[in-house]
Amino acid sequence: MLHNGLTFHGAGANMTPGRRRAITCAYMPDGATFNGQRNVLPPEYLATLSVGDALDNEAQNPLVYGRHPH
Repeated sequence: MLHNGLTFHGAGANMTPGRRRAITCAYMPDGATFNGQRNVLPPEYLATLSVGDALDNEAQNPLVYGRHPH
């Protein structure tokens, strides 16, 4: 299932004896800058940022698609 993270969503109860597995991917546009909100950023990376910094750390935020070559 793929949906916008701001979309109200949910899943029913897990009726199996095992755990339910899931993965989350947060995408942002190329050229995005830090707005001061932690959101999905890990604390170590967050500590290196100031408001307005480009979120261009390839290890943390790899570019999956760009319209213009960098």
